[in-house]
Amino acid sequence: MLAEATRSATGSGTREDRSYRSFLTFEGQRDAIDHALQQVDAWLRGKRYDVDVRTSGYYPLPNGEVVVVHHDLKLATAFRVRLTETDNHGEQWLSSIAMWADRRGGWVSIRVSHTGGKPAKRPGIARALVEALELRDSTYALRTGAPVLRPDDVPDLVEAVTDPGRTGLLFVAATEAGAPDMVTGFVERAQVWARGIDGIAQMVVLDPPATEAFNAAMGRSHEAPPWTIRTYQTRVDPERPGDRRRHRILGTARLAGQDRDVTSLLEHVARSHSSTTSLPSAAAQVLRGLNRVEDRLLLDTAFGPAPTPDASAPTAPVQGVPAPRPVSPPAGPVPTPPAPPRDRPASTPASPATTPEPAVDPAIGPDRTDRTDSLLDEVARLQQQVDAAAAALGVPDLSPAAIEEAIARLAAPPTPPAAPPARPEPADPASDRVRRELGERQRRIDELEDALQAVQNLADDAQIEWQEAEERAVEAADESRWLRGELAAQDRYDVAYAPTPPAKATTLPQDFRDLIDTVKDLEEHGVFFTGDEKVTLKLATQDPTGAFAGKAWEALLTLVDYVRAKRDGVHGTNVKEYLKSTPPGYRGWSLNAYAETETGATMERYGHLRNLPVPPEHFDGATRALMPAHFKLPRLGIVTPRVHYLDHTGISGLIFVGHIGPHLRSPESN
Repeated sequence: MLAEATRSATGSGTREDRSYRSFLTFEGQRDAIDHALQQVDAWLRGKRYDVDVRTSGYYPLPNGEVVVVHHDLKLATAFRVRLTETDNHGEQWLSSIAMWADRRGGWVSIRVSHTGGKPAKRPGIARALVEALELRDSTYALRTGAPVLRPDDVPDLVEAVTDPGRTGLLFVAATEAGAPDMVTGFVERAQVWARGIDGIAQMVVLDPPATEAFNAAMGRSHEAPPWTIRTYQTRVDPERPGDRRRHRILGTARLAGQDRDVTSLLEHVARSHSSTTSLPSAAAQVLRGLNRVEDRLLLDTAFGPAPTPDASAPTAPVQGVPAPRPVSPPAGPVPTPPAPPRDRPASTPASPATTPEPAVDPAIGPDRTDRTDSLLDEVARLQQQVDAAAAALGVPDLSPAAIEEAIARLAAPPTPPAAPPARPEPADPASDRVRRELGERQRRIDELEDALQAVQNLADDAQIEWQEAEERAVEAADESRWLRGELAAQDRYDVAYAPTPPAKATTLPQDFRDLIDTVKDLEEHGVFFTGDEKVTLKLATQDPTGAFAGKAWEALLTLVDYVRAKRDGVHGTNVKEYLKSTPPGYRGWSLNAYAETETGATMERYGHLRNLPVPPEHFDGATRALMPAHFKLPRLGIVTPRVHYLDHTGISGLIFVGHIGPHLRSPESN
């Protein structure tokens, strides 16, 4: 069986997954593949399975199977060992160890699951590989249990928490000074709580000074309160206050309960995260390559090796290579070959009916002419015998040198005749169909995995956006209710319960066409649209309700209020700081939907696409300027619109918007 649970390239699963999944990395080590194979071999032998893990092969077992595949890549090597074991109830334990390595480092993926839903314990191979390869989660070295960290360890921990390459959870348990006995007991219990997460997450305990240093570095929104455990998800951004809701806190009251309950809860959280976290795209591609190698191995085992083309058979023309042209017969009459010379008559005897009578030379006489012809015939006969002997010896003539060459060649050991080229077995139509169908299904699985992962990422982002919008709505409702109460207490009922004046109400555009028509009204407020209107109008076909045009308009109005705040003297830095602490009475925008710049990889490869139009009178005659900063709009089908702008308020007091349209190309874009 193919056991898709251990072949998935993205790592996506259900949020209640009870499997064990670990993805860890290591730095460059010599013979890393050999060291890993030694551990895998010992693990299988411990189960009494005699398998050659260094060679691709299919090994049936009394209760299952082992499939080993190796894949040599350009400047790298990968392998996977998949073990299937059937239990007494007919369900199967599925285990997979995959690894990729080059001279700089590599990664290891370990997965264990049960088709009947039983929780998978951490396999012994996981601890063995962690120790043998010094595995880590991105840049942070994994350690068993819950090590106690001192202030000197805090910088590395902060780097690990905010590392965008981290894939596993980080549980940070915090303490405080004043109760040494409590710290000791807390540390001892933390070792118990961490038992279920080895290899899939990391727990650390901060001593009191380290707790203070860590919280100072992370800030109020992302700190770890004393006597709690804070769970740090991936992609932590302390500068985005709304991000704090993703990183839950296990409070003191819950930790005061039974240790087994805390251990079970942390293990469940860690496994749910690992089962839904996508693997890096490069690792996913390697796993898909291993899937195809395994498919070929299993098909060859079932049907025999796929037939290879017959070299002796006519081949179909290859695209791009011209086929040989047929040789046409020469035009005109075919020339008659010259007659053989007199002293070397043709070997084929002429027909008597066509043989001319020999001419008689009057100067010689008939008798001498007859004798001459007789001698010539004898010479011709002898020459034929010489030619036949030379041909038999394989030499051009019977000279002494040629005869010696023939004798030496005949004295050498005989060379066995070359075997005729093996003709391939005729193709099996059923085998060919299975191979084609399996390849097509694997391609479709890859596409669906990518689509599912994209939807999950969008759902996570949308949930964060919804939570922040809900918080802002609640805050606005609280503020409105309080202000109305204060006004009513001062008998200002006419203001407290009056509708919003039209001049203060926001009028949203009906669609992107309407936005283009009204965007010029913002110029008097310091915001100029300099982009391509045609690019913006293409979004109209995907926004029939105008909801996304409204979001783009809100982004532009946020820039208008930013300019106003700077002119009013209530804000004096940049857009990001303005969004982090928007002054009262001014429009804000979620930091989760804003980016001050692009990634280094994007700017290196596609930075020129962010070089957008600007008015030359403000840029010393230049007509384009770099605009990496942008607002992120909600997704429109497969399009993720962006609003790119340039903050020129420090020079001209203006904002220039160079792009309202689809996501500009990046390494991650499709």
